[in-house]
Amino acid sequence: MAWVRGVLFLALASLCLAASKPAAKVKTPIQFSLPSSGLPTPQAAKAAATPKTTHKRVTRSTDPQPSVSTVELNDLYERGFLHFAGYDSQTALLLTYSNSNHKFDFYRSSDYGSSNWTLNNDLFHANSDISTLAASSVNTSNVMFEESDGTGVWSSNDAAATVTWYPTAFTVQAETLQFSPYMSKLVLVRDINQHMYFSFHLGANWTRLITPQGEPIIVSAFSWGTDTDDCDVIFVQHSNGHVYQVALGDRYPSVYTLLTANISSPQAATFVLDNEYIFVEAFTDTVDVNLYVSVNRSALTKASFPGPPRTLDFIVVDASENMAIVAVQHADNLSNLYISGRHALHFSLSLTNVLLIDRGGVKIVDFQRVLGLEGLYLATQLTPGAEYNQFFQTVMTFNKGGSWSRIEAPDTDDCDLPDCSLNFHMQFSHLNPRMRIPPVYSTPSAPGYLLANGNLGGTLFNGGQAYFSADAGLTWEQSSTTLGQFHMLDSGSVAIIGPANINTLGTSINYSIDDGTTWKTFDLDEPVHVVAMLSRPGNLALDFVVAGVDALIQKWVISTINFAPVLPNACTPDDYFYWSPRDELDGLPCVLGADIHVQRRDPSGFCHNGFNFTRNETSEPCQCTGDDLDCEFGFARAVLGAPCMPITDTLPLNCTAPGQTIQLSHGYRLVADDVCEGGVLPYLQPFTYVCPSYSNTPTEAPATTKPGPDTTTAPTTHTTPAPARSSDSSGHSSAGLIAGLVIAMLLLVLAGVVIFVLLRRRGARAESVRYAPLNASETEDKDRDEDMLAF
Repeated sequence: MAWVRGVLFLALASLCLAASKPAAKVKTPIQFSLPSSGLPTPQAAKAAATPKTTHKRVTRSTDPQPSVSTVELNDLYERGFLHFAGYDSQTALLLTYSNSNHKFDFYRSSDYGSSNWTLNNDLFHANSDISTLAASSVNTSNVMFEESDGTGVWSSNDAAATVTWYPTAFTVQAETLQFSPYMSKLVLVRDINQHMYFSFHLGANWTRLITPQGEPIIVSAFSWGTDTDDCDVIFVQHSNGHVYQVALGDRYPSVYTLLTANISSPQAATFVLDNEYIFVEAFTDTVDVNLYVSVNRSALTKASFPGPPRTLDFIVVDASENMAIVAVQHADNLSNLYISGRHALHFSLSLTNVLLIDRGGVKIVDFQRVLGLEGLYLATQLTPGAEYNQFFQTVMTFNKGGSWSRIEAPDTDDCDLPDCSLNFHMQFSHLNPRMRIPPVYSTPSAPGYLLANGNLGGTLFNGGQAYFSADAGLTWEQSSTTLGQFHMLDSGSVAIIGPANINTLGTSINYSIDDGTTWKTFDLDEPVHVVAMLSRPGNLALDFVVAGVDALIQKWVISTINFAPVLPNACTPDDYFYWSPRDELDGLPCVLGADIHVQRRDPSGFCHNGFNFTRNETSEPCQCTGDDLDCEFGFARAVLGAPCMPITDTLPLNCTAPGQTIQLSHGYRLVADDVCEGGVLPYLQPFTYVCPSYSNTPTEAPATTKPGPDTTTAPTTHTTPAPARSSDSSGHSSAGLIAGLVIAMLLLVLAGVVIFVLLRRRGARAESVRYAPLNASETEDKDRDEDMLAF
């Protein structure tokens, strides 16, 4: 009956809603793999095992040391899947698999791998070839395994203590099994024909997705819904480009909603879902590409972008903070960053010449969001360099792209802007097979802490050192003389720096328990080539796993390192203080218009936060300054640090008749989610402009009143009333309208300059002490011996 179905649906929705909040952000299992270039040969490993210089420990012998336990596995298969079965369980699962030899080993540990990994291949059929492990983030005891030949799946609801075999009537495509982030037993999988199937019962039965007309959907892209959708909702893009919202049905038919009905030819270039935003690329012909946006599942609407008319592609880089940041590719290996307001329909230019990487048709922008605090992003900007080379320079924003600046070097280094700055390795270096340098590291559980690899100079080089920031990137200190890969434990109480990649023989790990003030070192049980450093989801534990390779014996070496002996005592309320992201600066300690204070462990307390630690935060609105603003649609900055000026081909001067009253923008708007009050806020209000009118007899030209340096109210424009036109003055009227538009443009330019001066005067932050605007004339670099990066 209908009412029974309704009750079941509501009960199901409430259950998934209750589970969705903590589960949606967790990714499990953790995957790691050997590089495609292979391992060092045993001969090279033997030579590396006897380094020319001995390792010197920096800890005192009386210092408490982390406990380290190491287990050698039976194999060296290329890929690994590590799964921790929850914080209330000591079970850990490890699957290793060889794509080339079609062999696997499955290990299970009852103590998070601290002392043993028991081989459990006999759980499966004798001829099984297990290639993939998937796990639920809602109930981490629910796990599934794929057979490499696609004939079925294995399922377990007790963390693989037992498993059940479910053959499938279709051939499962490898590595397509995915758990819902909201329902513990809902899984999706694709077959080799790109048809998608779903199961509400851990693969015990499957239902194929079909269009409302009964045709199978050939899936080119898909995404789970978000926290605001029902828990059984997914979004799929058909190979013909159309996007469907699908409410999956277990005991009732699935409900399909076509989202791209108003787009005549989507042609399936891109479909992205990020929080409340849906983005679809559509080609109007063989040349032009447009981006359509939906907010909160509204109808898709074409977005507007200023700037160069030639658009090769759109790449959505972030839409997680109630705004969208989209990179528009205007040329090979280069893109411009554009930012939107809340509704993501009108985009303004934020940053030019951002490095874009094309990896086999997948385009990645060298851009990173800093996790844990809103509004912080890093990007690599290409600028002209000496001898026809391009400089790779890191720039950072603290106000969601409203303004960008280069990063000042540590105070102890002889490196001053504009000739020298701190530059970081990000996605370009990480994905480059000749480099494989880990990117900038941050985690939501440790707001304000960042670790990065980079170097000082006018450009980024292949190499460098590790740097640490405890104040959200305002200041940095060198933490290691070599490159590293990073981790944070126990909600930020322990910072870890390990060997950067497998090319380096790792003998030790560096760590800090006092916010980077001092760094200590402990030795691993045996030298290994470190492939990955892994921890339980959320980074709340005091232990982590180092997956390494002993190249001499050609086997995996798994080391579990626990910092409980170093921080044995739990923190008390007296061990915490409230930290502000702007504590290092004098005055105006505001981020996105708010005076934010975050609870943080006292670094001198030497205690641990624990699994149940919940970080408190306070926020009060601040007075609006220039840093709370970015450019309105139709305006842009010529160079970083310049005022927002009108772009002539997009400025909406909609004068259609003499005497018409229109509203014009001053060129600025509040950054998305900015909560500031007062200050320069009046300058955001539009001003009234009266379209001019002319007759055969010249009349008084429009007079404009602009604010002086001490004006605190919004500038206004006043026009003397003009007489009515005579019937034979149409030619003069047309000329008058054109002249009026020119005058309006000049007034806007002048007003923009005046407002910019006022904003700088009223809203100048102490941040300028640490950062300098990027100057377009910076084309010379200091002499360096290192080789510059190149495409």
